[in-house]
Amino acid sequence: MYAIISDIHVNYPAFIAVLRDAKAQGAEQLLLLGDYTNSFPFQNEVVETLSRLTNVTAICGNHEDYLEFT
Repeated sequence: MYAIISDIHVNYPAFIAVLRDAKAQGAEQLLLLGDYTNSFPFQNEVVETLSRLTNVTAICGNHEDYLEFT
């Protein structure tokens, strides 16, 4: 099962809540549709969390010109 997430816009508390809910619902894959960042206060936390996720397919939104996904 996929969880589809987009437009986080550095709302780290909501992002963590969505990730926890996706796991609780049985999501095994994440499909991330961009716009993870835009400004502070939680930009670093969101980027660090993104970098630790596994089983992810991610695309860049218009705020991710500088991020590198592997």
